[in-house]
Amino acid sequence: MDAVIHLKEEYKNQLELLFTTHSSWDSVYNEPVFSVYNHDVIFFLNELSKKINKHTDIRRFPDVATFAFFCRKSNLLKFQGSSLGNNQLQIGRGVTFHIAPSNVPMNFAYSLVMGLLAGNVNIVKLPSKNFDQIKLFLDVLDAFRREMKFESVFSKIILVRYNRIGFITDFFSSFCSNRVIWGGDDTISNIRKSPIMPRAYDVTFCDRYSICVLEINAILNCSNLEQLALDFYNDTYLFDQNACTSPHVIIWYGDADKLIEAKTFFWNAIRKILESKSYIVESSTVIDKLVFAHEQAIDGKLNLFENKKNNLFIADLIQLESSISISHSNCGYFNEFYYDNLLLLSAIIDSPKYQTITYYGLNPIYLKNIIFDSGLKGVDRIVPVGKASDFSTIWDGYDIVSSLSRIINII
Repeated sequence: MDAVIHLKEEYKNQLELLFTTHSSWDSVYNEPVFSVYNHDVIFFLNELSKKINKHTDIRRFPDVATFAFFCRKSNLLKFQGSSLGNNQLQIGRGVTFHIAPSNVPMNFAYSLVMGLLAGNVNIVKLPSKNFDQIKLFLDVLDAFRREMKFESVFSKIILVRYNRIGFITDFFSSFCSNRVIWGGDDTISNIRKSPIMPRAYDVTFCDRYSICVLEINAILNCSNLEQLALDFYNDTYLFDQNACTSPHVIIWYGDADKLIEAKTFFWNAIRKILESKSYIVESSTVIDKLVFAHEQAIDGKLNLFENKKNNLFIADLIQLESSISISHSNCGYFNEFYYDNLLLLSAIIDSPKYQTITYYGLNPIYLKNIIFDSGLKGVDRIVPVGKASDFSTIWDGYDIVSSLSRIINII
C-alpha cells in the first residue's frame, strides 16, 4: 500500500489486541503469505492440538477438545486435495479479516485455521463475551508463543476484540484481501457497508436452519439408545440450539402405526440425558419458549405441545411449512412432523436457508438424491446424528481454503 496504515487515535483505546507479534498495521499488511497447507502451518496446528489436550481444564469443554482433535496433522492432511496441474501453485491472498459469531465460543478458532491453511495473514475479531473456552485457547497460545518456535506462523495470527464500532470494521476492511463473515443476515449486511479493496471479496456464513430425519423402526430397534440420545444432545443442546447446524425440526419417517411408540422411546432417552447433564434453562428463555409455543398455537400450527421440565419442548405440527425456517426457538425447542414419503421434503428445503440434515436409520444417498434429482437450492450437508457440528474445510457449500487462496497459473 502507498499510504501508511494507521488506526485513528480516537479508536485505539476501543480496540483490544488479544494476540499479535506485530508492532504496526503496516507490518501486518506486508507480512508474506504461504502456499496452501504449508508444512509449518500443519506442524504448528498439530503441536497446538497437543498443547490444548494437555490443559488441565480440557475436560470441561468438549467443544475445545473437538477443536484440538480437528487440528491433528493426520486430520488436516485428509483435506489436502491435489486438483492443481503441474504448472499451478495455490497461495494465500494476503490479509483475511474474520468476523466470528457471538454465540459459538470456538467458531473463531476454526475460521482462523481455515485462513492459516489457505496461506493468509489473519485478523480475527473474537466475540465480545469472554467465554471460558476463549480464555483457555489464549492461555495455550501465549504459552506456546513463548517457546519461540513457529515464528512465521505466529506472525500470521492477530486476534482482536471490539464492540460494534463501524470505524474499526472500516479500518480492517480497507486493507484486507478477504473477509470471512459469520453471523446473522443483518450482521452481514451491516459489515458489507464497510468498503473493501477492488480485488477483495467476502465469504459469508449467514443464518441457516437445520433438520433431523429419524426412521421409526430404526429408533425402536436401536441397540444403544443412550449413545444416540447423547449424540442428539451434542448436536442440539451443546450450543443451546444456537448453532446453524443444530436441528430445530424433527422429521419422523416410516411405519406410522409405530410412530407414537418411537416418539416415546426417543424422547424419554433425551430426558434421561438432560437429567444426567443437569441441563438448566434460564427463566427468561423458558418464558420466550412458552410465548413462541402459544404463538404457534394461536396461528393454528400445533396438534399437541409438551413441556418437560422446561428443558424439552416438543411441538407436534399440523403441517410443515417452508416458513418454519424463518422463526424458531432454542434451548430445547423441537418442532416435529411425520412424513410417509420423504420426497415431500423437497417442497420444504428448496431454500438456501437450509444447511444440514442429520439422519438416523436412513441411507444418506437417498437424501442426497432427493436434493440432487430435484435440483434444490437448499441443504449443503447430510451427516449422521451426532456429527452436526463436526467442522470441515467444506462448509455451507464452500471449499473455504480454496475460496481464501489464489491460483498462480504458469504457461
